[in-house]
Amino acid sequence: MQLSNLRVGLRMGLGFGLLLTLVLAMGLFAVNRVNRVQGSVEDLATNWLPSTQQLAGLNEALNQMRRAELQVLLGGGDKALQEESARIDKQWTLVPKLLQAYASTLDDDAERKLFDTFKAAVERYKGTQSQLLNLVRDGKGEEALAYLRGDSRQAFRATTDAIGKLNQSNDEGVEKAQKNGAESYRAVLWGI
Repeated sequence: MQLSNLRVGLRMGLGFGLLLTLVLAMGLFAVNRVNRVQGSVEDLATNWLPSTQQLAGLNEALNQMRRAELQVLLGGGDKALQEESARIDKQWTLVPKLLQAYASTLDDDAERKLFDTFKAAVERYKGTQSQLLNLVRDGKGEEALAYLRGDSRQAFRATTDAIGKLNQSNDEGVEKAQKNGAESYRAVLWGI
């Protein structure tokens, strides 16, 4: 049976049916790809952006504390020591919340390992900070200054190095999500 032997109405019906099937297939393909783009956008908005914001908050809190330590060592008496100690205490109230918020964004074991290293560095830094402030309170300015330049500096640098590695991990995640979104977008364009 040849197509030319079919009635015109039947041929038109088959043509429209085929066209409808193609349009439906293209629509389903487009919806699938748009959903993938949406998934990438959600990953950026609910994972990578918040984690970057939490790291920025942690970095700011640690830098505020370090500046307060330096202010204490510059002098200013008991009043300056009290003010800067209060500033440090305020930052330490923020750190656990930021750590918990960041922990909720962790996706894989490699990132968890980096985060555990960072948390250990923060705890070590906290210990050196209390020792530094005790030296200042005891009037041991020269010892405090030497301690600031030694163990305290090493502990602080370990925190900033760990934050740098976490930021690098976040950058890689952002690039991956962006690449996945762009690939899905291009597929939609070519598919339609």
